[in-house]
Amino acid sequence: MKIFFITISLTFSFFTLQSQTMISFTESQDYDESRYRDIKESPYLFKTFIDGYIIGINDTEYDKVSTNFNAYTEEIEVRKGNKFIRLDEKFYKSVLLKLEDGKDMKMIRGIHPFFRGKFIEVLYQEGNTYLTRKHTVKISETSVNNVGRKETFRRFIKKKELYLVTGTGSEDIQLLKTKKKKLLKVLGKKDELTNYIKKEKIDLSSDEGLVSLIKYWISLEE
Repeated sequence: MKIFFITISLTFSFFTLQSQTMISFTESQDYDESRYRDIKESPYLFKTFIDGYIIGINDTEYDKVSTNFNAYTEEIEVRKGNKFIRLDEKFYKSVLLKLEDGKDMKMIRGIHPFFRGKFIEVLYQEGNTYLTRKHTVKISETSVNNVGRKETFRRFIKKKELYLVTGTGSEDIQLLKTKKKKLLKVLGKKDELTNYIKKEKIDLSSDEGLVSLIKYWISLEE
């Protein structure tokens, strides 16, 4: 009986280990906390690395990792101790980030050629229609004269852009502004959407309000 129990236990342990899929760190680099020390602000989406769940192109589900989005390089970074890797977009298709407020943030690649295969935040998806947010960071330089000596200060400037994607053609992606007049100019159906915004008291400056409006807009298209 003892031998039988040990055999069962070892078999269970084997399949438990087999079910775990870890992100490979064989080509990792040292994580340098000070690599952007000469530039003010941060290029990262989050102050610290947070829990993330990655799905591969073959629907492989990977174990929880510590991750962040570097909006300057437009890459997902995965960290393990003092090592990190840049997630290769060719092998992974989505990342689910667990935010501090308890909400989830989903980033997907391959939505539209305009995004060049990069991971893009998806606020809402229904069929082939996506409400997305593109995060980027640029470096701003300011020069001043300090006692006859020129000094240059560099700062990361974050930028967020909303896009509505309805297909893969050049005509199937549109930049959205959250001002009602500009938003309705892109979406059309001005009367129906204006009434909906007023009736439901939609706050277009919030993600929830935008998602609600896009859902209603999609229903009008059906």
